[in-house]
Amino acid sequence: MAKAREIEGLDCNADAFFNINLILRTRLDEMCELRAKALDWSDIEGVHDMRVASRRLRSLLRDFAPFLNEGKAPRKQLKEIARSLGSVRDEDVAIVALKKLRRRAKKGAAAGIKQFIEERRRRQAAAREHLQAAISDEGISELQQKFTSWLLEAAASRANNLKESTDTGLTFREMGREVILSHHRELDDLSSSLFNPFDVEPLHEMRIAAKRLRYSLELFSPCLGEELREFAKEIAELQTSLGELHDCDVWIDDLGARLNAQNESAVALDAGSALSQQVTEHASDLWLLQHFVKERTKHYSNALSRWSDWKATGFYSRLKESIQETRTHQPAGS
Repeated sequence: MAKAREIEGLDCNADAFFNINLILRTRLDEMCELRAKALDWSDIEGVHDMRVASRRLRSLLRDFAPFLNEGKAPRKQLKEIARSLGSVRDEDVAIVALKKLRRRAKKGAAAGIKQFIEERRRRQAAAREHLQAAISDEGISELQQKFTSWLLEAAASRANNLKESTDTGLTFREMGREVILSHHRELDDLSSSLFNPFDVEPLHEMRIAAKRLRYSLELFSPCLGEELREFAKEIAELQTSLGELHDCDVWIDDLGARLNAQNESAVALDAGSALSQQVTEHASDLWLLQHFVKERTKHYSNALSRWSDWKATGFYSRLKESIQETRTHQPAGS
């Protein structure tokens, strides 16, 4: 995964909007510059790098929304790009995983997994075609123009607001504390989802909350202390465990649906090649389902163990103390 570009010219004591403008421009450029790499099908990591860059940018838009007049940010186009990148990435990862599992599976299951790989390849081809349209030269150029126009409008609005008010607003350092504390509370509140291991959606939300907190710690560490990067690394480990758990949940749901469909269609099949193929698919899907159920248990246990260690060592409290400071300003519009 490509490391996020350092923000040149960051001023921790300057007005928050000055830095917001700088950061958003940097992250947009960073994402757009990965277009060629994402469309190079010889290396699947290109899609992953651009997808992560798009996630960072969309996460920033969410974090910065309370601190600026959002206007008409091109969120819809960014969301479509992220969705297209995600669709390709899902198929890339699935094919790699199935190839590895096929080498471990018994003969009967291995044959069915081979057929499953071909099915995912067809889905991969369709997803890649959609991605090419989403990040065409024209599409990226349009996004950059819309984004730049939006930032110019936001800057003009900000300048007018400052003329009409004596409040200088938050510094970037102060805003960082606001953002991190918000994500800190969100992750802490969602931690109880670990007590319900089969309630999938809250665990998925916890993973997203961990990702947002990690991104914010990495972004604001130059202003609030490099030790925040160590906290970010620890949170990344939890995010990974929850991410692997979520991937297993997706597999389990998909495989369960496939097995149900096979059972429903079995009575309609005549003896012969069609029935033989279904038996092969059933064997492979059943083997894969058993595998991912076991893997899910492992990743859940890893996440629960890490959270337990955090509670024992006061991780949440130490993180909060490292960035906590008396609030003297409020975000605009609050």
